[in-house]
Amino acid sequence: SSGINAEYGEMDNDKEGSKGKTKQQQHKEKRTEKRDLKRKGKWEGSKQKKTKGEEGESSSNKNKNSNADDEAIENVGKIENITEDTLKETSYYFRDGLRCIRPYMFTFSMNCKGRMVGMSLIDLYCKEFPTLSREQYLRKIQRGDITVNNQRVPPDTILTLKSELAHRVHRHEPAVTAEPITVIFESDEIVVLNKPPSIPVHPCGRYRHNSVLFILSKELGYKNLYLVHRLDRLTSGVLLLAKSSEVARKYSQFLIAGDVRKTYVAKVKGEFPVVAKKETKESEGKGKQPENTDSSESSEKQNSDKKYIEIEEDGCIFVDQPILVQSHRLGLNMVSKDGKEAKTKFYRLW
Repeated sequence: SSGINAEYGEMDNDKEGSKGKTKQQQHKEKRTEKRDLKRKGKWEGSKQKKTKGEEGESSSNKNKNSNADDEAIENVGKIENITEDTLKETSYYFRDGLRCIRPYMFTFSMNCKGRMVGMSLIDLYCKEFPTLSREQYLRKIQRGDITVNNQRVPPDTILTLKSELAHRVHRHEPAVTAEPITVIFESDEIVVLNKPPSIPVHPCGRYRHNSVLFILSKELGYKNLYLVHRLDRLTSGVLLLAKSSEVARKYSQFLIAGDVRKTYVAKVKGEFPVVAKKETKESEGKGKQPENTDSSESSEKQNSDKKYIEIEEDGCIFVDQPILVQSHRLGLNMVSKDGKEAKTKFYRLW
């Protein structure tokens, strides 16, 4: 809930083998290496430290064929235990077609990450959470709104791996649509919803009570639901929730294996696609060259479009371009040769 994206730490550009590679390539390689180590149980990062009880539970699960998607499902269920006391923190009210939340007091908590060790308390908050000024953070620390190990400390306190940070705030959540969340199917294993747009599925960023899981718990009485998959906050449509982690894992495997097809309907601005039908491989590269030979970027863009966008005979617009995550925190992505392989089929409806 802290909003810090501290999974991979800082890049070491001086390591052997990094020469000649972009920062994106180095970051991707480091991320892949850490993911593989985590799956093998060999990663010793601060996020993997466990208590003795957790170690016993972890060792008992080593033989299970869990993957990153399974871990994500488990973590979603553990983001926050929605108790009756939690639901009583605040209440909803409706205005102008919007679901609003009355402001409430809330404490953000986090453990100090490895890359934060050695930083002062004030420098950490100014760097990681630049939404407030340095003067505002100084006042919060002096008032005791920001603490270390539940103690009021000076702003220049140096952080260690044993530092537990807490930040008490008067929380104001953004409004979402007042359109109701409707249940379209329910069994002993799953609940299927029609999710309206503008509502995040689970608590994230500035949203907490204004999330699908909280609204279902408060208004429809559903507790301890697990995600089978996600829908973005602005996306509406069918959402599957499981009533246990085992069921969530079972249904998620159908999605991972491609046994279930997801179809999105999107409204686009302008004409789509923006290129003509793909030429055959034999004809690619032939034909009239651009008059402005100095415009290499324009020529490269045209060749990229021809290479990756194909209109098939049945009207399917096939796009084959790798996608690179620019910011996990902001959800920004871009087409890049260093990205993850992505293949998408589009059909123009009207």
